[in-house]
Amino acid sequence: MAESKANEGTDQSKALEKRYVSLARKIILHYRVKVPRETSLRMCKACMNLLVPGKNCRVRKASSGFLLYICECGSSNKLFLLKSKPSTAKPAG
Repeated sequence: MAESKANEGTDQSKALEKRYVSLARKIILHYRVKVPRETSLRMCKACMNLLVPGKNCRVRKASSGFLLYICECGSSNKLFLLKSKPSTAKPAG
C-alpha cells in the first residue's frame, strides 16, 4: 500500500507513505516480527521513508555491494551482496 502511494508523488501521498512505514515499524518492534530482507532494505531507519530508487534515493555500485544515498535525510545505507551457497542436493540416480 505504501509502495503505491510512493509512486503517486503528491504531498498527501508522501504523508500517508511516511505514516504507513511508521505504523509498520511500530508493529514490527512491538510484536517482534521478523521482517523479510527485501522489506527492511526498502525502509530508511533515519527518516522513516519508503526508499524508491530514482525518486528519493540514489543507488551507487561499490566494490562490496551497493550504497544507498537517501536524498531527504542525507543518510546512507550499505547493502552487501550475499554469496549464494552451492547446492548440497544429491543428484537423483
